[in-house]
Amino acid sequence: LPYSESLIYYQWSKDGVDIANSFHDNSAYFTIKKTAMKDAGHYRCHQRDSAKPGHAGVLVVETVIQISMAPKVKTKPMYQSVKAGTTFFLNLNAEGTPPPVFQWYKNGYKVPGLTGQTL
Repeated sequence: LPYSESLIYYQWSKDGVDIANSFHDNSAYFTIKKTAMKDAGHYRCHQRDSAKPGHAGVLVVETVIQISMAPKVKTKPMYQSVKAGTTFFLNLNAEGTPPPVFQWYKNGYKVPGLTGQTL
């Protein structure tokens, strides 16, 4: 094609790899429906010219996408009956993005300084 008849299009990539079926004529949009943790990454959109195959094109937009995941409790503390003067442990295991922050309470009141997974 002569340069005057070349097609300008936009191509998206994630983490340096072109995303299949993400090129569009005259528009630099890209949609991810029902995002998942695997969708987090470094995205770029390049404007390319069909008359210049193999040319990297012009960077139009660049962004980093982070996906949040609500905290999920994996292991809850178990009920324990202990004798006075003995040692006991409570353990809570949870995951999420960003990582969950812990705070222990006793009788409904925050216990200052107790912010780890184990009490």
